Amino acid sequence: MKEQLDLMNRLVIESLSDDNISDVHQFCEENIDHWSQTLYFFRLATLNDTNFDPKLTLIAKNSQDDIIAFFQGTTRKGIPFYQPKNILKFFVVKREFRRKGLATRLLKILFKKFKEGGHKGKIEPVCCPPDYWFPGVYSKHTAAIFWLKKCGFKKHRFVNRYRQNLIVDLEERNLPIDLAKKPPTELGKYRFQRITEDYFDQTYGFVKKHHGMGSWPKETELSFHHDPPTSFIAINKENDEVIGWATHSASYGGSFGPTGVLKELRGQGIGGLLLKWTLYDLKEMGYKQCIISWVTGNTVKYYSKVAGAYIGQVFWPMTGKIKI
Repeated sequence: MKEQLDLMNRLVIESLSDDNISDVHQFCEENIDHWSQTLYFFRLATLNDTNFDPKLTLIAKNSQDDIIAFFQGTTRKGIPFYQPKNILKFFVVKREFRRKGLATRLLKILFKKFKEGGHKGKIEPVCCPPDYWFPGVYSKHTAAIFWLKKCGFKKHRFVNRYRQNLIVDLEERNLPIDLAKKPPTELGKYRFQRITEDYFDQTYGFVKKHHGMGSWPKETELSFHHDPPTSFIAINKENDEVIGWATHSASYGGSFGPTGVLKELRGQGIGGLLLKWTLYDLKEMGYKQCIISWVTGNTVKYYSKVAGAYIGQVFWPMTGKIKI
């Protein structure tokens, strides 16, 4: 107990900034199990978060000026089905400082900052479209699940009790999709290409019109800012209109989605060819696997059939309340 009290009394708390993000990224790389991302995508998820607030970031250091924990909270506004919502986006503690009360202490500090900013009510860990890594708490992060339960968080009991990601092994030689050669650029009267700036507005409008109730428009827009952009589009050659799209690496490298095709044109192989273009692009970029995020229902069967995808990651959606 004395060791724990001494640790808490010597804590120094800083906010995330350009000056320390590289150190925080390295800390997370060393202390997040079963997951790794580049500094580029870490920056997108933290400093470039849709509603980044430095007051909701906690970098805990000990008396030797070593980072021993990183917490980040955020909020979401204006995305249907996700609002209003508070999110515990990151909660990472150095291994040797776990189970010493540090995480619980930092969570209380973060809750206080949420309340000071006028945010109250429910809070969900990790899942925060459009710029997110996990659709829930990763099942392999078992200790985190039980810590959250100790802090009053509960798993969803009836609707969306779990969420899953599919994995496509891009080095597998027997995939249903042939990734050894470049996909065709035409299918009937439709042309396929990587999105370019002159199609940004039209593609965003297409997604907004046909899939605008969730976060897909914003997720797709994130891909426009990569170099090169990581969305592919299908265009009607007769009128130059976008009739489908597929995105990869929107918020983290190696991910797939969202994607969609004009309803009346489905079943003609357009979506499958868009998928092939994204998988081919990922392989060309050096990725060994693709993670198809947050897949439900019969869509799992579809990706298993057309891309050899398998269920690789299971996540638990959880909800708690901001309290001090």
